[in-house]
Amino acid sequence: MEIAVLFFLLHLCYTSSPTTVSTKAQEGYCPQHATIKVTKPSCLQDSDCELHKKCCQMGRYTKCVKGGTLKIKHRGDCPVPGSNITMEYIKPCNGDSDCFGKDKCCPHRSKLVCLPPKEKKSCLRK
Repeated sequence: MEIAVLFFLLHLCYTSSPTTVSTKAQEGYCPQHATIKVTKPSCLQDSDCELHKKCCQMGRYTKCVKGGTLKIKHRGDCPVPGSNITMEYIKPCNGDSDCFGKDKCCPHRSKLVCLPPKEKKSCLRK
């Protein structure tokens, strides 16, 4: 009897569909925002919003808004592909303004996602 229950639970684990993360950003771009850290998010990615709305930064908050047509570029460069990239979560994007804080919209594993910019090495002259 216990083995039957165990097999049933294993079957449920393998056949249940896992929670999926959206792999594509909604159309359009988020409006320009200050490149400060988000401290009070109400959404984390576009899939958290209604259809045709994007999860965008508004100061220290995030909000679901309709995407615009103006593409904004954040300072810095995308990290080198294949470098050690650790992400708390994956946020699909269409452009830098879709990313929170100073993050950039970069290619990663055949998708565009928000990543922290490549660290600049300082050159000290003697």
